[in-house]
Order: sequence, then C-alpha cells, then structure tokens
Amino acid sequence: MDEVGLVSAPEKIFDTVKVASFLNNCFSQAPDLKIFRDNAVVELRRIRNAGMDEIASSFLQDPLAAEKVIRSYTWLTDCIVKSVWNISKIWLHPVPNPTQAEKLSLIAVGGYGRREMAPYSDED
Repeated sequence: MDEVGLVSAPEKIFDTVKVASFLNNCFSQAPDLKIFRDNAVVELRRIRNAGMDEIASSFLQDPLAAEKVIRSYTWLTDCIVKSVWNISKIWLHPVPNPTQAEKLSLIAVGGYGRREMAPYSDED
C-alpha cells in the first residue's frame, strides 16, 4: 500500500527505516534466536501501539478524516505484517534457494484484505 492519504506522516505511524535498523541490530546483538524473536515481538508491539496512538491523535485533530484513518490502520498493519514476514524469512527460517514446496504465501482477507481496518479490527 502506498503512503498517500494517511492521516499522519508515514514515519510518525511506522518508521520503516528505524524498524529495519532496529531488527538488524537486535539480530546481531541477540545471543540466540529465541531472545531475538522475543525482543523483536516486544518492540513491534510497542511500535504498533505508538502507531495506533498517532492515528487516534491525528483523528481527534481531524474527525472527518475517517477514510484516511482506515487507510492508516491498514498501512500500519501492513508494516507490522511485512516486518514479521521479514523476521521469519531472513532470520528465523532462511532458505537461500527455496524449492517450490518451500515457498510461502501470505494472503489478506476480510477488512484487512479490503484495506478497511477499523481501530480494533482483529489480525489473525
């Protein structure tokens, strides 16, 4: 999803550069994969909560921006999902040359698939 039409600046909702840097540093400093995973989950949860707060705060400033808010929640979820995907693919389960059977897919359905996330839409 592109970043056009968000309720706030993209980096205020989810700073992709900072998150990528954090994950690289976290991986290089963690003594094992479990600690890396645990630290990544804690940080992504914190970042998600901060992004949700940013969206809510921006919405209070512009209560008629419902469409932008919906896009922003979806964009934040996209960023979290992409981060988790990268954690799995790059660090937890790297496969340098995957066979057809080893390739993965990720499919979004429901409100998320339609890019219509509400503030408390479930993500499973």
